[in-house]
Amino acid sequence: MTVKESDTVQMEQEDTGAAAPAGPGRRLREARETAGLSREEVSTRLRLRLELIRALEEDDYAHLPPTAFVSGYLRSYARLLDLSADELLAMLDRRGEAPVLVSPVMPPHQRHSGDWPVKLATWLIVLLLTALLVVWWFARQPLEQESGAEVPVLTPGSTVDLPLPPAEEQTRAEAPPAVVEETPVVSAPPVAAPVLLAEIQLEATHGECWVEIKDAGGNQVAYELLQAGMTRTVRGRAPFDVFLGNAPAVTVYYQGQVFDHTPFHRREVAKFRLGKAADNKPLAE
Repeated sequence: MTVKESDTVQMEQEDTGAAAPAGPGRRLREARETAGLSREEVSTRLRLRLELIRALEEDDYAHLPPTAFVSGYLRSYARLLDLSADELLAMLDRRGEAPVLVSPVMPPHQRHSGDWPVKLATWLIVLLLTALLVVWWFARQPLEQESGAEVPVLTPGSTVDLPLPPAEEQTRAEAPPAVVEETPVVSAPPVAAPVLLAEIQLEATHGECWVEIKDAGGNQVAYELLQAGMTRTVRGRAPFDVFLGNAPAVTVYYQGQVFDHTPFHRREVAKFRLGKAADNKPLAE
């Protein structure tokens, strides 16, 4: 082998090692061709656009929705071709790996007695102790003046005359206290205000669909992947912000009536606002 051929082999090995992990598109295309199916037939059976089938087979993720929706499409495609959905999803995950960035951990700054925050805290403690000492000293002054009053000294055989209270006050002191009967006050239990809600029902009739719904307060009342044949009922305060990953596969009912969301479809994805505040009513359990 010449030097030039050796350099060529080394460059090919470097290019092979630097290539990105293969996605699931090639496996899907080969299995479809083996089954004798065209892209148009797959598009009709899965109820997906032909451009979406092409992007899946060519790993063209720039023209595909987010990974959560691509996972649902891959599962449906795998079932059609009798492939392992977990193996295809693992190939999809390997393409999305990214290096983990670790930020350096800096040691905490240690305080010293010479730092100005430490000096400031010390002076504050000294001032607080001084203020407490002054307050304690002033509080003792009335007690010391009262303690200077003359106190009679009792000796054996001596008597001390103590002032008696007036007869009227003595009579009031001897009389038993009057008994006052209190009537208990019974308060009525609080009446809970009725909860006003609206209702959305989703039915996955033509395949899988990722669903995300938020109510008028921004609360997430639905966030899941609906499998084919599943029905989900969601209640909350209207209006709702609705996001459908595979919109053609789902039938939407609002307040018991079918809602046509086809005008909001964009590449199999639909995003729209449903209902108004006046639709919120007490719903029976």
